Amino acid sequence: MIIGSAIPISVLCVFMMMYFLRQFFGSSITLNLISMMGLMVAVGMLVDPAVVALENIYRKRFGEGQDAITAALEGSKEIGMPVLAAALTTVCVFVPIIFVSDSGGSLWMKDFAVTVCISVVASLCVALTLIPLAASRGFQSRGAWLDKWLKAGLGILVAGLISLVVWSEGISQIFAVIRDNVVWVVNGLGSVPPLAWGGLAVLIVVPALVYYRFRKLGIKGLYARFIRDTLRYRWSTVVVACVILGLGFHLYSKIEKRRYRWQPTRRIDVSVDVPRSYDVNDALALFEEVEGRLIPKKEELDVDAIRTRFSNRRSNRITLYLVDADKGKLSTDEVKKKVMALMPKDIPGVKFKAGRSRGGGDIGVGIEIKGRNPEILAVLAEDIKLRMEGIKGVHEVETSLESGQEEIQVTVNRQKARRYGLSTRQIATTLATALGSRGNSKFKTEEREIDIRLQLKEEDRANLEQLKNTVFESDAGDMVSFASLAKFQLKKGPRAIERQDRMSTVDVFANTEQKARFKVGTEMRRRMSEIPMPAGYSWQMDRRFRRIASEQGETNFTMIFAALLIYLIMASLFESYIHPFTIMFSISFAFTGVSIGLYSLNIPMDTNAFYGLLILFGIVVNNGIVLIDHINRYRAQGLSRKEAIVLGGQDRLRPIAMTAITTILGLTPLVVPMIYGTAEGYARRWGPIGLVVVSGLTVSTMMTLVLLPTIYSLMDDLAQYTKRLAASVRTT
Repeated sequence: MIIGSAIPISVLCVFMMMYFLRQFFGSSITLNLISMMGLMVAVGMLVDPAVVALENIYRKRFGEGQDAITAALEGSKEIGMPVLAAALTTVCVFVPIIFVSDSGGSLWMKDFAVTVCISVVASLCVALTLIPLAASRGFQSRGAWLDKWLKAGLGILVAGLISLVVWSEGISQIFAVIRDNVVWVVNGLGSVPPLAWGGLAVLIVVPALVYYRFRKLGIKGLYARFIRDTLRYRWSTVVVACVILGLGFHLYSKIEKRRYRWQPTRRIDVSVDVPRSYDVNDALALFEEVEGRLIPKKEELDVDAIRTRFSNRRSNRITLYLVDADKGKLSTDEVKKKVMALMPKDIPGVKFKAGRSRGGGDIGVGIEIKGRNPEILAVLAEDIKLRMEGIKGVHEVETSLESGQEEIQVTVNRQKARRYGLSTRQIATTLATALGSRGNSKFKTEEREIDIRLQLKEEDRANLEQLKNTVFESDAGDMVSFASLAKFQLKKGPRAIERQDRMSTVDVFANTEQKARFKVGTEMRRRMSEIPMPAGYSWQMDRRFRRIASEQGETNFTMIFAALLIYLIMASLFESYIHPFTIMFSISFAFTGVSIGLYSLNIPMDTNAFYGLLILFGIVVNNGIVLIDHINRYRAQGLSRKEAIVLGGQDRLRPIAMTAITTILGLTPLVVPMIYGTAEGYARRWGPIGLVVVSGLTVSTMMTLVLLPTIYSLMDDLAQYTKRLAASVRTT
């Protein structure tokens, strides 16, 4: 009850601070999806300072026999500085987002950061004020009687609420809800990757077997024995730690990086290239065949509606609208693969291509090449296209020179035209008038002006032969056919005529899956660096990939800056430059857990996962701060280093485990729907934050309890050696 009171009190403090920020400081923070998500993430952390404070008071009261008031004063005073440092490390990781970063994602995530910071500060104040006050009253001799009454009252309240729900909804409705949720959980178990099951089994079975083998020692006794063994074989322990860290970095290199996880429009566009001879009836038959293959599998493919379009060989498109992401079973990439596999392959001249655009963003990576000669650009684009087709994860590669509409390219023989007294301008103007739709003049009325268009009849401009038979009048009055003045070629024109810095630009675009974009782009950039470019020609990645790379650099800077702030806070707490490095190893351990969690569940490292990583940076060092500070206190009391490490670890085992468990349980509602849901629902959008914290905190807690004492002893040896070396230098 004492610890649980920290949650509602801290949440109320958050709402009050939001109000004050808006009223007196002109802040724009509101109770929106972002700020409420920050509050949800912070719920698991709200009780951490309270757990540490109450556990220390409990140990003073019942372990050392102090009276309730003295235990409350001494216990809260002892953990005051480490708890303060722990809160500051959590807050400082968001400083780069709030004050330094100016990326698009950081701007709209500032509400998230501010909410988490306010929550942590409020929980710190509650832990250092209300928790000692409540403990000084609850741990008195009559506290046992009060505890029994509170438990009885809580049991009656819970029973009353359950009875009320059963009475209002009916017992059959309650059982139906329970049955549906059980079925949902059981069905969702099959979607969990086998690798995740293996990791979870190892995480549960190995500690259970070790505890069963040494169960007579108890948890604290077993932990003390384990610490003594690791201190005895320190370098072997270091080797094991290095292997684990190496595994984590290896897995991280295989995780796909993504700029952000957005809620897609759940639509697939398939463009259809057909022969020039196709008319409306042919297109209708083609699209009916395609619909005949897709409609029977609508439910299997998560398709809600299908739309087809044929426009005189232009913009021929099949559009599939998918069901809502939170209701579907497949991701958009998975549906696209299945749809393309169903398309007919044996129709001559017909080609189906998955559209590049979905929700306003390209699914792939492009390269922009610039130069003055379009012919040289065409050769370079074709060479680059051939090099990119072999990259793993690339479906197809196209250039902007070949993705346009089919057109007739006319090359006028200027010498022949001058021989007949004709100029290329006259020929172009005549053709534009005969074939185009621009107005030649205007007819004025009282209300408005009406364009007057003069052009050939549609049946007189239907094919290339009619264009060739067009005649022009020479200066001698003779009629000259257009076929004798020009050459005609049927080609696909460029998608658009693009120029940058007064130079022509050609795009080479690789169509990829959403999750493979960053990896493919990195490989494309590596291969492009090996291609020699002619003088005056250059290349660069497309704008979207450059933005991703820029934000990746900003992400790295943010994490380095946050780590530096964490180190400075811990250095001021311990008044040492060495011991903070010991605690910083917790971040490396957490990084290993994050890599295992993301890799085993096939979740990319996107912007939301990065925010989870920032939160994790501030959380995982808390365990190390509490542990190392307690060890230093025992050493200051005269205990040897080994005994201080063992005894300090035993004392801090329970609060470290409790704070980790509360944080993990608090984030479980954010993680479980992501594991059971599809790849594109709102659960998948926010779930990576919780998954990163849960996986990283789980591994880091175990590694901190097991390996940090050994690292502490080695770093302490380094500190002693440094002091002796400095003393010898001063004496000489």
